[in-house]
Amino acid sequence: MNILNRYIFRQFFPFLMMGFFISTFVLLLDKFVDLANLILSKGVNIFLVLQLFLYLIPSLLYLTIPMGFLMGSLLTFGKLSGDNEITAMRSSGLSLYHIISPILIFSFTVSILLVVYNNNFAPQMQFSFKKLYYEIIYKAPLLKFDEHTFTNIQNYQIYIEKINKKKNELEGIIIYKKEKNSDIPTLIVAKSGNLLNNQKGMSVLKLKDGSIQKKNSKNPTQYGQLFFQNYEIPLNFSKTQDFSCNKSVMEMKSTELKEKIKKLKNDNVSTSSLEVWYYIRWAIAFTGFTFTLIGIPLGIKAHRGKKSFGFGLSLILFFIYYLLLSISLTLGERGLIDPRFDVWIPNIITGIAGVILLYKTEKG
Repeated sequence: MNILNRYIFRQFFPFLMMGFFISTFVLLLDKFVDLANLILSKGVNIFLVLQLFLYLIPSLLYLTIPMGFLMGSLLTFGKLSGDNEITAMRSSGLSLYHIISPILIFSFTVSILLVVYNNNFAPQMQFSFKKLYYEIIYKAPLLKFDEHTFTNIQNYQIYIEKINKKKNELEGIIIYKKEKNSDIPTLIVAKSGNLLNNQKGMSVLKLKDGSIQKKNSKNPTQYGQLFFQNYEIPLNFSKTQDFSCNKSVMEMKSTELKEKIKKLKNDNVSTSSLEVWYYIRWAIAFTGFTFTLIGIPLGIKAHRGKKSFGFGLSLILFFIYYLLLSISLTLGERGLIDPRFDVWIPNIITGIAGVILLYKTEKG
């Protein structure tokens, strides 16, 4: 590594770490309030709370590392530009691409490592946090449903797309019922439903506008299908012991999620929503690289020495990226765009904008 590269990195790393710690702190605020309420109301041991934080922080790295690269690139090159160091480097015969290449290579390398992390370690950390959190909250093993989560109750495996807790309304319900003396489960699908609680752990899941599909045990390619307007399933929550082992799509490793998608496809059930959450892990991993691409020229053009300006610009860019991501996720979950392409739209837009700005900055 030559003198110039070492100098650029010495300027970049403090801002990178600053952005990382600030974004981590902001994302932890909401969870911190929940944990504080938990401690005050339940008297939870401080060591358990520390353990929760140890699980929580690694589960946020897929978001906080890209934010660190965005703030780091904006503040670093904003400072270098404001101190006229970029001008001095270019006057000595160095191109802008030569100056920024070590940071781009570094951010791309970190993005590749995040692919592995996002697909394996981040889901495991999220699941470990959830498991311990539920163990603390519940002294009795009562189950709570979560969106995008496969939940095991008795001989049922239940998946719910959306939950409106205020109105007690469920949407996009998929249920596998394990039958006695058969390895082939009964598939129950409903557009909506309600969960009516009763005493002593008994509840009734009321389904609306759906169907029951039963495959032939001798010939699985043949099946009978019954449509219904209303259907009730009694659930005994008091007998549910392993509720903390139910994984949401965000808590499944990619191998587990891929297997679940394959199983649902074999049962002719739409998997657009699950595929979006499978491929988004790859796209999010490269967000740090695209943030670096657009952060460098914006930092140079802004050439403001104040850190508050860099923070404000980082928040604006992150908000725009999050808005694009939300739109893309919605389109992908509805099956309007192939999920394999859909999740990359925000990165493509951000990356193209960054390349154009870099080109104009170099020519200017």
